[in-house]
Amino acid sequence: MNTTHHTTRAFTIIETLVAVAILMIAVAGPLVIASRGLRAALYSRDQMIASLLGQESMEVVKNIRSNNISLGLNWVQSLGTCVVTAPCDASALSATIRSGCSIECNWSTGYPLTFSSGYRSDGQGEPTLFRRMFFLTPMSTSGPIDEYTVNVVVSWTEGTVPNELRLTSQLTNSTR
Repeated sequence: MNTTHHTTRAFTIIETLVAVAILMIAVAGPLVIASRGLRAALYSRDQMIASLLGQESMEVVKNIRSNNISLGLNWVQSLGTCVVTAPCDASALSATIRSGCSIECNWSTGYPLTFSSGYRSDGQGEPTLFRRMFFLTPMSTSGPIDEYTVNVVVSWTEGTVPNELRLTSQLTNSTR
């Protein structure tokens, strides 16, 4: 009789282990789905911020163009140094264009952005994971150059994965 009682006890432990294993499998699935959903939401947030940062820079360049034209100046007068080989940054929080990549600027990814009442590239505020730059590419190589392609690049790294968002627009010497 003693052996029967011992076998029943061992069977109960096996049942318990199987039940715990099934429960862990049942809980692991939703946790993986929730983790992937959170990762996707964070990536979408970063993409949206990058898109808005790119649009901001493009709008500042367009505003400079409009102001220069209304003053009777060549529209690229204050942007002439921002060509393919010399990236610049334009922020709505700063009245000046950052040009001439210095130590903190990376020629391939642009200026690091900080956050203090908005995103900025002047180093004031808390560092962020975003970098931004813009540069002009002439539409033609002969005669007076009235048309340029404005390229805005916003980049960031999430973990070890580099991400990049590019915006382009063709601008001419006309406000129409």
